[in-house]
Amino acid sequence: SATAEVSEALSDGRMDVQVYALGNLDVRVEIQFMPDTDAGAAAGMRPDVNFAMVDMHMDGVAPPLQLVEAGVWRADVKLPMAGRWVVSVGFGEEFAEVEFDAR
Repeated sequence: SATAEVSEALSDGRMDVQVYALGNLDVRVEIQFMPDTDAGAAAGMRPDVNFAMVDMHMDGVAPPLQLVEAGVWRADVKLPMAGRWVVSVGFGEEFAEVEFDAR
């Protein structure tokens, strides 16, 4: 089951994000975007994904996304250190954020 998850209503649809902390600093994020029926263009857009440590001022980690199927992406990442992390997923100024512990 997911370590952390969030569902966020964006202007063009809903973004669901599940984070799986797999141990040994390995993390998988699964993203589903359900566009509104009139949001056509947003359905084909690839979301931006960024991992950052909470309360740390350092560059984030932006893993490559795999397209699983239309509107569904997955990313696997090995984080550089254990601690409290936040992943941001979205399009432009609109995004969903969820915090989790990486060990």
